[in-house]
Amino acid sequence: MTKRFSGIRRCLVAALSLAWTLSPTTTARAGQYAGEFLRIAVGARALGLGGAYCSLTREGWAPYWNPAGCAYQERVELAVMHATLFNLAQHEYINLALPLPNQATLGFSWIRLSVDDIPKFPEPGRTSEGELRIDMRNWVISPEDFFSDTEDAFIFTFAKMNNLDLDLGWQYFVLPVKIPLGLNLKYIRQSLEDTSSASGMGIDLGAQVQFGLDALLDYEPLGDFSAGLNLQNVGKTALNWNTVTKHRDYVPFNVKFGFSYVHPLPALNMLAVLAYDRDTAQDGQNHLGLEMGYDDLLALRLGTEGKELTLGAGLKIWRVTLDYAFVSYDLGNIHRISGSASF
Repeated sequence: MTKRFSGIRRCLVAALSLAWTLSPTTTARAGQYAGEFLRIAVGARALGLGGAYCSLTREGWAPYWNPAGCAYQERVELAVMHATLFNLAQHEYINLALPLPNQATLGFSWIRLSVDDIPKFPEPGRTSEGELRIDMRNWVISPEDFFSDTEDAFIFTFAKMNNLDLDLGWQYFVLPVKIPLGLNLKYIRQSLEDTSSASGMGIDLGAQVQFGLDALLDYEPLGDFSAGLNLQNVGKTALNWNTVTKHRDYVPFNVKFGFSYVHPLPALNMLAVLAYDRDTAQDGQNHLGLEMGYDDLLALRLGTEGKELTLGAGLKIWRVTLDYAFVSYDLGNIHRISGSASF
């Protein structure tokens, strides 16, 4: 391995340590962490629900959680989020969704994680046997330079709603089922020190199924059941470095699936939502979320992401939605605020 690429690996440690902390699993092998910034979740509602959002997503956060959810959008929508993570990094997300005829939707998203002022120290000398040579009299405690790490993902999403009247064979009984399907095309780019960069293309495939349990079981008090599936990084999503060795990292394939149930409480003018998700990449991770919503105006949320507890709240005024989430990590607590508006 060349000295240049060895230096790049040392530089990556600072940026990846942040992503590892914000990711559900930190025990996987280091080679599995290409494109790790894409595991840092977006959308405060989803975070408040512990990341149990694959079957629930219906709005501008859908390209991240399940591109099939974009098919539910009926208006032009803009969703944005900005977060400062532990005073170390800036995390951004912007999505623009454009409904098309015949219940189809186009989406354009941008995700960025940037870490500035990462210190760079000179590599210690080595003996002829390859061991580190440390001279305490000339120990360097100040960095010789600073650099930045910037990671971007540009996502093009297409989703299409499919309505099916399912004949179950019961007399005079047909069950209406919604089956949205979605596709993400991703361009991923990472830049280090303004001299080294990597880029690659990726594909996500998503699907959801939704139907009313009230219609299925002929019991009016019941609500809607949904299931979701998101195949992330289908095939080999490779990041190709412009180094001398032309090193290549592979973004791990992940299967995200989940279930949710929305139960109406008409006497209280409320909705109760219970959701479960699981990721299969890097030893797997469970997500569980509960939401209580009042009059499509206010919502309170509680969730678990592995062993971490999450809390959240939401406020909707006309066509503007604001969400808040609180998550506790090893490096400290994070407060997230996100918003969306439809036109």
